[in-house]
Amino acid sequence: MSRSEQILNLRPEVNVKSSQGIEAFQNVTLRPILKFQHPLTLAFLDKSSRYTKVLKAEMPKGIYHDKVLTILRSDQALRNMVIGAVIGMMTVDEYTTYQEFTKEYNRRIITMQAQRYADTAYPS
Repeated sequence: MSRSEQILNLRPEVNVKSSQGIEAFQNVTLRPILKFQHPLTLAFLDKSSRYTKVLKAEMPKGIYHDKVLTILRSDQALRNMVIGAVIGMMTVDEYTTYQEFTKEYNRRIITMQAQRYADTAYPS
């Protein structure tokens, strides 16, 4: 079994409607990887000094999401670890696609990760 097959078999299924282009890559590749890597990326956030200083107090989910998003955008080390955790779970073909729109995919990774953190801290 090839590396690509092994990686694809590890990913959880994520139910999203079909789409095309950048959104398709987000839904087919990025979302399952973020779901699979969530325990690891959550550990990254827990070890972030900015997180522990800012997000210890109780706050509404929307404010929490905005603060986490700000941390992910400003803490370059945390941002790079999250993006690296995603890239490390890509196949070579997916990485080639990622390289076409790196800036846009990184923005989407960070935005989706902030939402995952908020959903974990404030489950429905």
